[in-house]
Amino acid sequence: MSKIISGIYVIINISNNKIYVGSSVNIKKRINRHFNELRKNRHCNKYLQNSWNKNGEKMFINEVLEEVENHNDLVKREQYYIDMKNASKLTFGYNLCSKAYNSLGYRHTKETKEKMSEERKINSTKYAKYGKDHWRWGLKTPNNIYNPFRDNHPDYNGEKSPRAKLTNEIVLNIRKEYKENNYTYRKLGKMFNVKEKNIGRIIKRERWKNI
Repeated sequence: MSKIISGIYVIINISNNKIYVGSSVNIKKRINRHFNELRKNRHCNKYLQNSWNKNGEKMFINEVLEEVENHNDLVKREQYYIDMKNASKLTFGYNLCSKAYNSLGYRHTKETKEKMSEERKINSTKYAKYGKDHWRWGLKTPNNIYNPFRDNHPDYNGEKSPRAKLTNEIVLNIRKEYKENNYTYRKLGKMFNVKEKNIGRIIKRERWKNI
């Protein structure tokens, strides 16, 4: 039986040396999850996913940066490597969030699961699928009932919108990288699989005005 290693890991694109830094109480299991989601083209990190799709699986390797026995130290050590290796800067890495966080390997309590379930019910629009799989397929909203889409309510702007392809963190990174590194709209569009004209609207704050 192989040893379960807890600590900090890195995923490296050997074609450009860009990295993704992460932490887990079970590195092997977490790495396998990353690669499985990337192979299925449904990884939550769109920048990493697009790079995977462009370069292919053979260009990605993984390494253990540090073994961390005390699970309470994982976030601190992950933050150390994100900062040291500039992993949250698009020029060097794929970490879209500059702050480390980790809850992998911990089981949610029954109470927490119930709260999460209730939250999903309340925010069912956010978690629902589109088309015939949507929970309101075929239903009409009366004119006297509040409809966040019809009324263009600010609570559903940005990443809170079920139609959002980007997150607040990605949008802020796009603006930052454009300002600091003079990336073109086209280059940023290819990075995040977004149309060039939409990148321009984000930069000019015609889109995502809420951040």
